[in-house]
Amino acid sequence: MPGVISTVNIVKNQKVTAGDVLLTLEAMKMDAVLHAPHDELLAVPVHRLTRRICCSR
Repeated sequence: MPGVISTVNIVKNQKVTAGDVLLTLEAMKMDAVLHAPHDELLAVPVHRLTRRICCSR
């Protein structure tokens, strides 16, 4: 189902704890929130994430 990443609540090198909201996806007028599964240091750069995505392969 195609969707859009509407909010990104993380930055590079940010420490997150289990349950923190990482980002929000919007698809078909519904929001899906992605939470951190465990405590972690995010070393991946987060940029250009407010674009359309598709996961129907």
